[in-house]
Amino acid sequence: MAEGVDSSREAVGRIDAGAIVNSEEKSADDKFNASIESLDLNSSSDLSDCGGPVYDLGDLSCLPPEIIQKVMVHLDARFLLTCLSCVCKTFYQLVNDKTTWRLRVAKLSDKNYPIFQGAHPIRLLPAVGGRLLRFAEFWEMLDPDSWVLQTISEGYKIEFSATPPVTGLMKAAPVPQDPAQRLAVEKEMDDLSKRAIRKASPGEFPNLYRSSFILTPKKPDTWRPILNLKRLNKQFICPCRFRMETLAAIIPSLRGNLWATSFDLKDAYLHIPIHLGDQRFLAFKHKGIDYVFQAMPFGLSTAPHVFTRITRSVTAFLRWRGIMVFAYLDDWLIVSCSPQESVRDTKFTTALLRLLGWVINEEKSSLFPAQHLTYLGANLNLQEGRIFPSEERLSTIIDLAEAILHG
Repeated sequence: MAEGVDSSREAVGRIDAGAIVNSEEKSADDKFNASIESLDLNSSSDLSDCGGPVYDLGDLSCLPPEIIQKVMVHLDARFLLTCLSCVCKTFYQLVNDKTTWRLRVAKLSDKNYPIFQGAHPIRLLPAVGGRLLRFAEFWEMLDPDSWVLQTISEGYKIEFSATPPVTGLMKAAPVPQDPAQRLAVEKEMDDLSKRAIRKASPGEFPNLYRSSFILTPKKPDTWRPILNLKRLNKQFICPCRFRMETLAAIIPSLRGNLWATSFDLKDAYLHIPIHLGDQRFLAFKHKGIDYVFQAMPFGLSTAPHVFTRITRSVTAFLRWRGIMVFAYLDDWLIVSCSPQESVRDTKFTTALLRLLGWVINEEKSSLFPAQHLTYLGANLNLQEGRIFPSEERLSTIIDLAEAILHG
C-alpha cells in the first residue's frame, strides 16, 4: 500500500502528540495544515482529488482509545506517514468528542498524510481475495499465536503430507457445450479474476499442479463452477481434526430474556491469502492461460480448519472484553443481556472485524437487536430460551424422510 513512497522516509518515527517535523518539510506541512483547517468533519466531500490513493478503514469510533492508539502506531509503519502534531490534536479531539470519524490516507504534495473525515466513506479495496494480508499489522493487537500472524502476514502454507508432483497434470477442462454452463464458467472466471485468482506470469513457477474446474448444480437451471481439488486433498494433504462451535455448543449459553444479532462474512475463505510459494499447487488452465489462486479456494480440505483457527483469535479477544460471541465459519452470533448492550457489542465487533480486514455481508446479516432470529438453520427464541428447527431445515428433513419411505 506504500507504493511510490520514497524509501528514505522509512525512518519516520511513530505517531506522537509531540511529534515535530523537519524544517525542510515546512512547505508541505503548511499545505497539510491548511487542508486540515479547511476540513469539514461533518461533510461528505470526496478526498479522491488529493492526487493519490485514499484508504478507508471504516467507522472506528466505537473502539476504545487504547485500540485506536495501537491503530495509529501501526499506520505509521504501514503507510510511512509523516508525523504532525496537528494530526494528533485532531485525532484526540475526535476521540474525546466521540464523533463518528473515519481515517483516510491521502497523498498531498508527494507525501502521505493521515486525514480524518466524517461519514460517507470512499470504498476502495472492494476485492476480498487475500485481503487480510493488507491488514496484517492490525492483527498484532490481538496477540494471536505465531502461526496465525505468520499466515496472515505471509500467506497460508499448505500443510502437505507429501509434496505433489508438478509435471504433466490435468489439461485444461473442456469448454461446456451447454450455453447455460458455458455462461456460468465465464461469469465465474470474471468474478474470480477480481477476487481470488491471477494469471501466472511466464517463468514465475518452474511447474504447476493443475486441477480442473467442474460444474455443480446450485439451483434449478443454474451452476456453480468450483476448482476440483479432490486429487490434491486425497493424495497429498492429511486431514486435521478440530472443533467447531455448533448449535450444540451454543445452546447451554442461551438462557431466557437475551438479545442477539447475527452477521455473515462475505466470501469467507477468500479473505485468507495463499503463500506465494504454494500458489502453484492451486493452478488451472482456462482457454490456454494458466491461473493460480492467491486466496484460499473453496474445496481445499484444510480451509475450514485454517479459517476457524484464524477467527478463533478474534473471538477470544472479544470474549476477553466481555462480549458473548459465537462463530461457525462465516456465520457469527452476538448475544447480549439488553438491546443497548447488543447495539454496543455489535458495533464494537463489526468495527474490529473491518479494522482487521474482513468484509461483512450486510444483506445476509441481522444487525438490529432481536429476540427472535435464525442462526445455523435454527430459529432462536431468546425471550423464552428455546430453539426450533427453521422452516427450511424442516422442509429438508421432510423431503429426506419421504425419499427414504418411497425408496
